[in-house]
Amino acid sequence: MTLEISARDKRLQIAFLLMTLPLVIMGDTILRLLSIIALSSGLVAFVLVERVEES
Repeated sequence: MTLEISARDKRLQIAFLLMTLPLVIMGDTILRLLSIIALSSGLVAFVLVERVEES
């Protein structure tokens, strides 16, 4: 049982690595875009919370 699980985990890890490899190669631009999106959505959420608390 444990052998089957570890074999499946290894396959999942390999699949994950294969999926993330192109992201790592193009990483810089994608990470910058994601961080910009995350920052802007965080700011929007913060502003919305502030407005709700004021009213």
